Formats: sequence, structure tokens, C-alpha cells
Amino acid sequence: MTLSRPLRLALAAVGGVIGFLAARHARHAPRSQPPPWPDAALAHVPHLTGAISLDGDTDDPGWRGATLRTGPFVAEDGVTAVHPHSEARVLWGDGFLYLNLYAADEDIRALGKGPDSLSPDEDSFHLVFTDAATERVFDINPLGVITDGVRPRGATTPPDRAWDGHAHVSHELDGTPNVPGDNDEEWVLEMAIPLESLGLRGEPGERIGLSMGRCDTPHRGPRVCAGWGEAGKHKLLVLDPP
Repeated sequence: MTLSRPLRLALAAVGGVIGFLAARHARHAPRSQPPPWPDAALAHVPHLTGAISLDGDTDDPGWRGATLRTGPFVAEDGVTAVHPHSEARVLWGDGFLYLNLYAADEDIRALGKGPDSLSPDEDSFHLVFTDAATERVFDINPLGVITDGVRPRGATTPPDRAWDGHAHVSHELDGTPNVPGDNDEEWVLEMAIPLESLGLRGEPGERIGLSMGRCDTPHRGPRVCAGWGEAGKHKLLVLDPP
């Protein structure tokens, strides 16, 4: 059957409208979220309600409001307490994910002095952010020195250290690093990671997996590590609305 010219024009116009609407929907559709891990627990991250100054202190207005608190880090079984004490707090806002990382420590060891220079036996926090395709890894020592990298999700190869997460870190020490025999007390890190570096747009409801731990080399005895919950199990961070 041959269509008349007016009918052909009308059908072409309808097709154009449908194509326009489909393209518009594709542009404005929310970015796909990483699929929840079967064993992941949701962890809601409050939006900051005050300013945060990256100086290592925890008395900024932003930290005095509601925060996500991990509680004490524990052993691999997710239950057993670990000495020395470690914990963290998390907020988001102004285009950043903010972390306050606390570590009690009787013998502070911080050997790395420049980017991507951390050694395996110094004290450090270990953060792994995971989405549907990518793992972004950050190791930070008591002086705020960062070794970061990226790798495909689930890969067992070392992260690509050429990647830069553009994180900002400040530190505060109560003790003398790298002086064996004295008695130190603690160290604190304030960390701001651009949400863009984590593949996020900074929109309420966005999610990303996070595993978090800390390792310490004491005066005597083997290296001690603890984490946020059971080993190998992510928490799924959810950005709460302001």
C-alpha cells in the first residue's frame, strides 16, 4: 500500500517526537546504581550542617551535627574487639565525602613521606570504595600521606597507582612518630574525597560500597588489623538528603 504524502509527513513528525522524548529521557534518567551486595548493610551518610576545616581537629560545626559513626573497628569475625581502638565518622556535602579517622596508638609509625610511598609495615587506614565496575583504594598513614589507586571490581591485581583520587587530608598527632621506646597516644585524620573521584554526582540517594580498616604495628608482637564489620563484607553508603 502506498501512503499519501501528507500521511507520510505526519508519521515522520510523530517519529521525531518519539525520538526526542526517548533521548530526553535517556539524558535525565538517574545513573544506574551498583547492585546491592547480598551481605551489604545500608549505612546512611548525613549531609553536613556546618563548616568543616581540614585541620585534624574534630570540633568543627560540621562534626558536631549528625554523622555516620562506625563504632569501634573489630576483628575479621565482625564481633571481637581489637586493641588498639579505631573508629571513623562520615559526612557528605559541598561536593565531598568527609571522613574523620581516629586511631589510638602506643607506637606511631609513619614512614611514607610522599604520594604513593607507603610501606607495608607502617600504621595506616585502608579504604576501598566499590561501584558496579571499579574499586578505588586509599591507604593513609598518620602523617596524612596517601597511596591511592584504581582497579576493576573484583580484581586481585595491585591497583593502578597512576590514578589520583585528589583527596585532601590533614592530621593531628599525640605522640612522636618513628621513635621506638616512647609511649604515644593517638592520631586523627580528617579526609575530604571529591565525590566526582568516586564516580558520584553528589545527589541524595546515590550509593557506593565501602570497606574500611586500620592496621597497627605495636611495640612488640605481630601486626594487628581491624575493620568496620566482618572482613570481606562491604557497607553500602547511602547519601541522605540535606
